[in-house]
Amino acid sequence: MVRSGQSDLGLVTIETPDRALTQAVLGPYETRAVVPAGHPMAAHGEVGVEELARWPMLLMETGTSLRAFVDRLMSSAGVEEQVSVEIVNVEAIKRMVEAGIGISFLPEVTVREEARAGRLVAIPIAGVRQAHRRIVLAKQRSRALAPAGRAFAALLEDRLA
Repeated sequence: MVRSGQSDLGLVTIETPDRALTQAVLGPYETRAVVPAGHPMAAHGEVGVEELARWPMLLMETGTSLRAFVDRLMSSAGVEEQVSVEIVNVEAIKRMVEAGIGISFLPEVTVREEARAGRLVAIPIAGVRQAHRRIVLAKQRSRALAPAGRAFAALLEDRLA
């Protein structure tokens, strides 16, 4: 949508070579295993894929970049995930994990508030590089941003860096 001019700004997790766009890396987009407070894995400093595969999972729908990451992660470890529910909404996944329906894999940035409040625990995944993906702000090189767009970009840079 940014490339076609329909949007002034775009947030992506994959940098794509495109001379028409400027792309600024805002920060790491680390995926973590997410469990409810009080879960047996909640006290672990990190958790392996094999252990995660033992639990029912609430995952993003097939076709999303996050789901592709989880599928590759599980496949590379030679394990198959127990998908209980496929959901398209991160907020719904978080509420279901809080309710103890299953565990999930979500970007750490999306569960910070719940982790601070003690409702969810975001656990690093053993053997996975921390910044396996990055969140990138994209805009058309030939178009200047309006003041509101500049302010929004600055807010994103402040919050996500």
